[in-house]
Parts: sequence; structure tokens; C-alpha cells
Amino acid sequence: MSAQEQRIPRGLRVRGTIEGVGDLVVLGTFEGTIALEGTLQVEEGGRVDAEVRVTRAIVCGSLKGPVVASESIELRAGCTVEGDLRAPRLDIAPGSTVRGRVELGAAQDGADSSVDDVLPDGSSQLLEIATGAGPDVFFAATHWSEGDGPPPMPASALSIGDRRKAIVPGP
Repeated sequence: MSAQEQRIPRGLRVRGTIEGVGDLVVLGTFEGTIALEGTLQVEEGGRVDAEVRVTRAIVCGSLKGPVVASESIELRAGCTVEGDLRAPRLDIAPGSTVRGRVELGAAQDGADSSVDDVLPDGSSQLLEIATGAGPDVFFAATHWSEGDGPPPMPASALSIGDRRKAIVPGP
């Protein structure tokens, strides 16, 4: 977190739009839109129900809504995420709960923050993902899976617990 860190403390509920440069730590509740050149950290007990566009997202609490991160999304043990995720890197810790679609690849400048569509040129990989506290993890790639042999191009990173999967840009 940076010197320009702002906080929404426990017990406080905020609705609206947050835009700017700097980091935001949510311990309370936020509803609306977040657009930051910085890190969003949703702490344990914190709740965010928002459309999110940030440099980096770290979720320990609850997050509902689409998230686009230009660098990474980190989902820590005990978190609950419901919504579509887009980032070049995604780390999912054991014990986290995720329901949504994942697109691994660089966020496009000016692109819609929704990840409902694979880019027409196939420049990123789209996954359907559902994880839970159990040992089983389900995801299905639209273009490539481990059984297809080695990835045909440089891969983005997806970590689920101790397992690391290489997810490639589409053909």
C-alpha cells in the first residue's frame, strides 16, 4: 500500500464513485464504482459491491461485481468473489470462493470493463471458473487445455492454491 492510501473503516457504509490515483483499503462496505490507478484491498469483513477497474486487486473479504486489473488480482483464503474477472495475472488461494468468468490477458485501454465477450481477435483466454473450499477446482478453457499439449504461445499466469496453470492467449 502507498502513502496515498485511503480507508473505508469498519462500520462505515459508502455509496458512489471513487476515482483517482492511490490505494483504497475497504474494511467497511462500499457500493458503486471504483476506478483507481492503484491497489484496491478488500479486507476480511469488508464488502464491495461495485464495478471495479484498478491496477491491482487484493480480496480477503467479499466482492461482488466485475473486476478489471491492469496488473493482477489476488484472491486470499476465506474471500468470496461473485463476478467476472480480467487481469494478466490471477492468484486464487485455497479456501477462497469464486463464482464468475475469468479473462487472463492485458486489459485494453478504453475497453469495456465487462468480460462478457472474448476479444474478436482471440487475444486473451476466457475461462469459466467456479471454486470452493473443497479440493476440487473446475475450469474449462475456451481454446486450450493441458490435455492439448504444450501451450502454443507465451502464457499468462493462473495460480489456484499450490497448482499453477499456464493459460495462453487464444489462437
